[in-house]
Amino acid sequence: MSFKLIAIIKQALNFYEHQTYVTDEIIDVEKDFPISFLDEKINSYHNEAFFEDLIEFIPPSFFKTELYFDEKNDEDNFSNLSSGEKQKVYSLNSIVYHLRNLLSVNKNPKKNELIVYKNFNIILDEIELYYHPELQRTFIKDLLDYIRKIDFENRYFDCIPNINIMFITHSPFILSDIPKQNILFLDIDRETKKSAPQIYEEDNTFGANIHEMLTKGFFLESTKGKVAISKINEFLEFYKKKNELTASKFLTRREYFKNIIKLIGEDYIRNILQNQFDELDEKFNSKYLIEKREELKKQIDQINEQLNENS
Repeated sequence: MSFKLIAIIKQALNFYEHQTYVTDEIIDVEKDFPISFLDEKINSYHNEAFFEDLIEFIPPSFFKTELYFDEKNDEDNFSNLSSGEKQKVYSLNSIVYHLRNLLSVNKNPKKNELIVYKNFNIILDEIELYYHPELQRTFIKDLLDYIRKIDFENRYFDCIPNINIMFITHSPFILSDIPKQNILFLDIDRETKKSAPQIYEEDNTFGANIHEMLTKGFFLESTKGKVAISKINEFLEFYKKKNELTASKFLTRREYFKNIIKLIGEDYIRNILQNQFDELDEKFNSKYLIEKREELKKQIDQINEQLNENS
């Protein structure tokens, strides 16, 4: 019989024996219990329990349970968390569960006949999947805090393990909490087409600017999307041929390029492209001068209004 099945059976037996979650007079199909109430009930039955025993006291599987974070707001519950938030809860709990499960050997009466592990390697492969950037940024801190809650000294006495954690990650948010001395940077070797170690020549990754690390630590060719770059290059190629252009060719594509330039989020690049566009507009579009004149008139009117208000 599997350990999981044994735990499920014990959950049902403990519920039947102690009626932990309901009273004998229960009538309501739905009932709410504060965490503090459940904690008090469970501890009264098993004050000296450690993690594996406490699992046997959680609600049995025939209950449909929900965790609410705010008693005044029914929508603020575990089911309504995002997939990333849920995944983070599952991941942290799973890591701590397996650590405690392995360490539980130290409380076994037949400890001397069993293998006692004192060194643990935890390998997390792209643990940040599904995570919002803020969840990635806080993950290592949350993981370390959660592991510390195991309280090794009081629970497992003479067995305080050595724990090594290895991340395989594409996230600069994760790297910002790890010194570069502890990081192996990989990139694709152009000749062999295989992953190869790379030297990170920048300052230390620990506490580094996440945006800069994204570019330098992950060997990106650019910090902009490939579609955006292709559109910018498309206009630049068009601009380079300005001496070969005719008015009709420019006017045909004028609105297209005008709208692309307006969409560009980086001020420096947008302003350069706008100046180049204005140059073409001035050369090929007589309407440009009229529009420019009207724009300047508006600016003059605004200045005059400000002068009148200040006088």
